[in-house]
Amino acid sequence: MPADERGYAERRATIITVAQPSIGVTTHVGRVAVISNAYYVATAEAASRSAELKIREQIRAESSVAPLRDALADFDVRSLALAATQRALVKLPWLKAEDPSLADGPPGVTAMLAMSVDKPRLVQIDYRYALSPDFAQIRVLAQISLRRRAQKPGANPDTSFRQVAVCVAPLRRPDYEHFKNVRIWSADRAKLARHALTDCFGRMANLIPYALNLTDQGLASLNAKTHLRAYGAGLYAPVIERDDADRQQLMLWSDGPVDIRPVP
Repeated sequence: MPADERGYAERRATIITVAQPSIGVTTHVGRVAVISNAYYVATAEAASRSAELKIREQIRAESSVAPLRDALADFDVRSLALAATQRALVKLPWLKAEDPSLADGPPGVTAMLAMSVDKPRLVQIDYRYALSPDFAQIRVLAQISLRRRAQKPGANPDTSFRQVAVCVAPLRRPDYEHFKNVRIWSADRAKLARHALTDCFGRMANLIPYALNLTDQGLASLNAKTHLRAYGAGLYAPVIERDDADRQQLMLWSDGPVDIRPVP
């Protein structure tokens, strides 16, 4: 983080966004092997096939997750994001952030709002929430950006610092069949999914301050070869903290804090 961000004396405008109407899905396609002497032609063809696979995979994922979206139709994620941000900012007095404004609408609307703020500096926190590719995890992400008014009139604010905080809520006993995991999340009016989202958004009240308060020395310590590492949520990364009574509950550092909290 630039040194003058911590010492900035004026108040900062604060915008938060949850720019999605329902829980998202994350898809991936395995590596496409290209075995051909005509390397460039084969690479182009493979890229085209990969794009088609991604589209088909996305369509299947969207169809599979529909029952969970229906069960969460009345769940107010935006209020959770706003409350978590308010609690986080209280723990960051040096940031001098004003009460956050919740921006509704697509990214273009948010960009216009960011350009219209009357403060030289801006805190912007963009929330996303989604299922993992196998539907065994619910993930909440907060992208935290410290921005400055652009020198050119009408331009987007410049970003001086950006960090992502993540909370992951895995099923303790996921099924190998993806659609069965959706069934688990959706059962009883999405009881487990509601718990996971409430818990993960709530944990952002601690994750956001951690991400912004981490010093260069603290980061160097986490990345040291001698620092304890552990597996969690598909990661093998430095440990920030771990619950000795429940080894599945831990916080890792993977280019940002990743808090892993399995659902009951």
